[in-house]
Amino acid sequence: MEAGIPNVLAVADTFQLSENAGVNSKFKVGQVVRFRNYKRNAAEKEAYFVIIHEASAENEMVLYTLNTNRLFTCGSTVIPEFPEEDLRLVDLKPEDLLQEEVFMYQKPDKSLLTGVLINYVGEEEFLTFSLEDSILVSNMKLEYHTSDDLFMRGKIQVSLNY
Repeated sequence: MEAGIPNVLAVADTFQLSENAGVNSKFKVGQVVRFRNYKRNAAEKEAYFVIIHEASAENEMVLYTLNTNRLFTCGSTVIPEFPEEDLRLVDLKPEDLLQEEVFMYQKPDKSLLTGVLINYVGEEEFLTFSLEDSILVSNMKLEYHTSDDLFMRGKIQVSLNY
């Protein structure tokens, strides 16, 4: 890996990108990003997103909110106005999400299952996403205390259909 290039970029090699998909953009489906100037002070938690649609001539970039923060609820979608100026690629460590409300997956009834992240399982240093059957799936299992008051372990699963 070249110096200065985040590990998350390696994930992009596993996706089949459309011909029109943000050819000049460094942002690809499955990468984890944050807004450049989101935090107002050092004590504030960061907001993390995964890219679910790349910018193209016909479409805007779409982000999926991974953790609840002061502006967005986990599981919500965001369309950044100026992604090239406003977003930064992130090497997201799972411990950065500990004690945060994090999205897990969408239930069959289309409601969202969220939970407070209490632990993670795996040897990987960074949380990344790969495409499996039109769903972005995290590379490691996370342990949650869910919004349904259950304790669960599983991978984050984000549908590309929003």
